[in-house]
Amino acid sequence: MGKTFSLHTKNEVFICSFSLGLIAVIWIFGFAFLVHEKQITMAAARQSNSNRAQILEYQTQSVLKEIDDYLMLVKQNVESNGKLSSATLSLTERLLSRFAVKQIGIADRQGNLALFGHPGMKVNIASEERFQSQRQQNSALLHIDKPHLGLLPDQYHLYLSMRLNDREGDFAGIASVAVSLENFFAIPSGSDQQPRDGIVILGLDGIVRASVNFPTMLPGESHDHDPLLSAVQHNQVGELITRDTQGHPNYRAFRLIPGYPLIISTEISEPAALKEYYERKHAFVLLGGLFSLSILLFTGYLIRTIRNRVHAETAAEEISGRYRTLLHDIQDGVIQTDLSGKILMVNEAVAQTFGYQKPSELIGKPIAAFWQDADLRTELRQAVTLQGHVSDFPVSIHDRQGQPQEFSVNASIRRDSLGMVDGVVAVCRNVTEQRRIEREKQDLLVKAASIERISSLGIMVASVAHEISQPLQAGKLAVESVLYWQSQGKELSQKNQLDNVHRAADAFQRISRIVQHLRDFVRPPEQGATNSPTVNQAVLSALDLMQARLKDHAINVHLNLQSDLPVPGGNLSRLDEAVINVLHNALQALDSTANPDRTIWISTLTVKNHLILKIENNGPPLDTAVAAKAFEPFFTTKARTEGMGLGLHIVRNITQLAGGNVEIANSDKGVMVEFRFPKMNAIPAANNKENSHANSIG
Repeated sequence: MGKTFSLHTKNEVFICSFSLGLIAVIWIFGFAFLVHEKQITMAAARQSNSNRAQILEYQTQSVLKEIDDYLMLVKQNVESNGKLSSATLSLTERLLSRFAVKQIGIADRQGNLALFGHPGMKVNIASEERFQSQRQQNSALLHIDKPHLGLLPDQYHLYLSMRLNDREGDFAGIASVAVSLENFFAIPSGSDQQPRDGIVILGLDGIVRASVNFPTMLPGESHDHDPLLSAVQHNQVGELITRDTQGHPNYRAFRLIPGYPLIISTEISEPAALKEYYERKHAFVLLGGLFSLSILLFTGYLIRTIRNRVHAETAAEEISGRYRTLLHDIQDGVIQTDLSGKILMVNEAVAQTFGYQKPSELIGKPIAAFWQDADLRTELRQAVTLQGHVSDFPVSIHDRQGQPQEFSVNASIRRDSLGMVDGVVAVCRNVTEQRRIEREKQDLLVKAASIERISSLGIMVASVAHEISQPLQAGKLAVESVLYWQSQGKELSQKNQLDNVHRAADAFQRISRIVQHLRDFVRPPEQGATNSPTVNQAVLSALDLMQARLKDHAINVHLNLQSDLPVPGGNLSRLDEAVINVLHNALQALDSTANPDRTIWISTLTVKNHLILKIENNGPPLDTAVAAKAFEPFFTTKARTEGMGLGLHIVRNITQLAGGNVEIANSDKGVMVEFRFPKMNAIPAANNKENSHANSIG
């Protein structure tokens, strides 16, 4: 169902009334003007039609008088000579030069016809009615004949003839003239153009002599009941009004030519006379309709705009009320200050946080009275002014009871009507309890990480013991060799003694290095070594602790460490711990496969502005869902008795603290963990001691 249109206010009623009144005025005055124009146009057309009849009468009279004079000369010439002379033919040629004369015919007693101007189809007209009528009558006056369609089949010709007598007054022949009416009717000779108005030449006998634009009155037809015949009996000049088959009036101006039995009549129909008027009327109706439609559409648009504005104002008022309610009911604090820091507006949450009864008690107070840190205030104001908006800005404030409150502030600049910055609007969320929970959660993560590290240390104890036992046995054999030869009373050469001492020293140095790695691994991060190793050094340090365990599990390690490796921008003091966690996970993954060729590939390289460490193994590939959650804390695919799911989470934290990032994904070899660090500079090859390490550990 469509919505019905109704007017709601007096303004809408006034606008609609004005629009409808304007449309009514346009149509009323427009049609009044059209009616007046129709009357004027029709009157002018009738007057023009009457003038045309008068002009045709004068032209026809002039031609008829000239032809009459010619025929009288021919008649006199025949009467004096008894035959057609050369003088008669000369007169004929002179008459043919007249613009209206189309043909002259002279026939003798036997009806032999001599045509001048336009040859006809017949040469003897003795049997024609026209010839016989002229022969039988005694009058030698000019006779208006019926059109001779056989000779000149053109409806635009008038035929005139006269009896010729000899000296004794006997019939000697006839002379006839065909007169073209094209010039009278304003039709160019040889043109197919038709005049707009109808023209007819009617004899008093009712025979149509010529007609133009009269399909019902053709030349030669008899119209002895035509109203024109009755009209000219009362008036020689006048206008006759008739109607066509469709009821349209036709205006027929008529004139009787004195001395000749002819009526000149011109007719104009009302549709033809008013054709241009009707075109203008249709144009007015079309334009008036479009203009009226435009007014109605504009009225509808205006009313709609007013309604939308009223609705918008109403909605704005409702929103403003809801905003005020929401502003005071919201749990987050909302505060507005000017550029000097004076409080302009606060909500209930701010007042309750600072121990006030009403928000109005805070209006006009400086923000510095609650937030004493001037440096942070300046920093926040500058950041908001430059950026336009600041998110999660930390603020610590003491309430009226002196208790510290922590807030996360989202602040934006406030502009006046001219677009100038005139203050700051901030939303303050009390995050005191949230920060406390986060700190406790972080502490738990640190403790859990320590437990995980100690658990990892327990896993490596067996391999570390094996690592220590090898150099310890080597050092013991070197010392006992010297003591043995001393007990036998034999002294070794100084060179042999020094070699044994060096072997013992190297063994003890390796034991010391392994012990130091264990101490650094167990020690909390904040107490770790201060010197940041290179990436290669971190890899080799981790392998020192994991080498024996990897051998026990028959895992091959292939190294491809780039020399002159750049120094990353971050501190890599705990990178060896991250590498140990990755190697431990790879060891467990490889243990789950039956593949005898279990291998770990470790490589370092530089790509553009980054230093990359890759650790790959040919263990089973990861599921996509597992890879997406691998670095989340406490996420593990193993039994809880085998770990807490913090290994890779610790790896990510260590990498991020070093300014890098880490990703895990499947590769063409199996599974790959990739570390990426921004590089700063390169270490000379002479000082890069790890380059001397073997590239393959089996």
